[in-house]
Amino acid sequence: MRFVLVVLFALILPCPPALAAPAVPAPLPIRDFFQSPEFSDMALSPDGKHLLATVRRDEQWSLVVLRVADLAPVVNLQLGEDDYVSSLRWKDENQFLFSVDKLTGSLLDDLRFVFLTRWYVGQADGSDPTPLIGGFGGIVDLLPDDPERILVSYYSGDSTYVMRIPLRGQWPRNPMKVLTPLRVVQGIVYDSKNNPRYIWGERIHGKSGAYVRRKDRWAPLKIWDEGEPERIPLAIDEERNLVFLAASDQGEPHRIDAVHMDSGETTPVLPSRTVEPEGLLMGDAGPVAAAYQDGRLDYRFVDKDSTVAKVYAGLVAAFPGQALSFEGRSKDDRLYLVRVYGDRNPGEYFLFDTQTGRARFLLAQRSWIKPDTMAAMQPVSFKARDGLELHGYLTLPPGREAKGLPLVLMPHGGPHGVRDRWGFDPEAQLLASRGYAVLQLNFRGSDGYGSRFRTAGYGQWGDAMVRDLLDGLGWAVAQGIADPRRVCAYGASYGAFSALQAAALAPDALQCTAGYVGVYSIPLMFKSGDTSESDLGRKFMARVMPEGPEAQRMQSPAYNAARIKVPVLLAHGKMDVRAPIDQFEFMRDQLAEAGNPPEVTIVEEKEGHGFVDLDRKVAYYEKLLAFLDKHTAGNR
Repeated sequence: MRFVLVVLFALILPCPPALAAPAVPAPLPIRDFFQSPEFSDMALSPDGKHLLATVRRDEQWSLVVLRVADLAPVVNLQLGEDDYVSSLRWKDENQFLFSVDKLTGSLLDDLRFVFLTRWYVGQADGSDPTPLIGGFGGIVDLLPDDPERILVSYYSGDSTYVMRIPLRGQWPRNPMKVLTPLRVVQGIVYDSKNNPRYIWGERIHGKSGAYVRRKDRWAPLKIWDEGEPERIPLAIDEERNLVFLAASDQGEPHRIDAVHMDSGETTPVLPSRTVEPEGLLMGDAGPVAAAYQDGRLDYRFVDKDSTVAKVYAGLVAAFPGQALSFEGRSKDDRLYLVRVYGDRNPGEYFLFDTQTGRARFLLAQRSWIKPDTMAAMQPVSFKARDGLELHGYLTLPPGREAKGLPLVLMPHGGPHGVRDRWGFDPEAQLLASRGYAVLQLNFRGSDGYGSRFRTAGYGQWGDAMVRDLLDGLGWAVAQGIADPRRVCAYGASYGAFSALQAAALAPDALQCTAGYVGVYSIPLMFKSGDTSESDLGRKFMARVMPEGPEAQRMQSPAYNAARIKVPVLLAHGKMDVRAPIDQFEFMRDQLAEAGNPPEVTIVEEKEGHGFVDLDRKVAYYEKLLAFLDKHTAGNR
């Protein structure tokens, strides 16, 4: 077995050698980059004896329970053809809960709808899973000290309730429930008796609030609009009577404060940084550390003296140059489940034993990927034309000097509520393996940099957000990294929108552009697609889109088709519900009318918002690479 030794009581620790500098390998087949991971998602049972994981075999998902001692499967639940496990967790040492959704597109994994979700209760002894009575929005808490019930939220009109429901059998006729002042609950902090104490979320569209419950009534802690002062509860320390808040006063990234729950006295815990904190690791004596994705993932430690803090710090130090995600620990604090990953490492799971001081290797998510042959992703930053600081990532071909390279500008989708991150990116790795530099930028409107940065993108879908991308391209050219005669843009969803709009705003900056399952007309988004079908979706678009039909057309690539002079590739799934096929058809027809019909069109009858079938994925990327190669002087 593979082990890593971790010394608990020092922060500078013996560690395995860092990954070797990437060699210049023969490129992997396209299939290897996009084949589903062998294992994804993993949870450790409270007694530390079992692991819960999802497994992909022959393009079908299963849920398995593995015995920790020898990794032998003791439960194997095979799902339906289009099903996938969207959430899994242990209730106690014998019971686990999992949710199943229908996969309607590879880019919609985290954008599922509540009515598609089915919840089940499984058992470690292999008994058949039991459907959990539905009708709730999500699980708030597992109530580990109550073997028969869980705490859930459910929506009724414009309000959200919190209530306890049984794991088996019918709901009680008049269940005990707590009405919240929120329409959408985004976070709940509960006390040691599993009673909701603090809550935060959306009151009305665009208006959020945080509340504290005193004497069976909710009192507002803070109510805010985007960009106004925010106070988001993260955790409470009942022994010291403290609540920990993510706080922002002017839309800057959150700092973390400790506030006394009686006196209101505030004590700074961690200051604001370039990015928002992504999570707070809690120990028995309060917060241990906060995670930040500032370039690479790192942890800022608050508590450096407790045993739990030293375990976390020791594990971080034991894997230099990589990122760690702490996936859970056993109830007795002996075992810690850790996922280790990086820009060249798709992910590995380790189980750390505090008694032996060893981190035991469990499973690799993509064992066929050899990290030392992959491309490195390096954080970059520069200033946009208006002085705004922007951040992103540059992935370089292995073994190639960062000079005069063909480059693919690859904007992310979303665009709000998401961002590009440091880690293994199959598309970036594929392009780098074929000799391309890949530039991914967190343009204004991206998440993670504070609400002021996010709202700076509102109304700017086809303007300032795209100009940020072009400024990034200008930076790469000025640095000598990119050969300006061999640059193309490529993206999916909103990334496709901005890749086409970039070609319209700067016709001479690109040699080609490609859009995959994209939206191309803002006015059309208000008429078709699942976002426009709900009141919440329509209000969201009204808030973030350019205001008025004229501005919406001016900022849409389909209405700027006459300005796009470079060759275009368009790929789409006919079953796409997020960006319906009429978006593809309108963009195609507008280009044809302007005298520049798409050079390559790919329409898959049985695919949705992101292709799922591996063979169809491979065929798509073969055509994309051929298109890019053709217009960057035969790069491969």
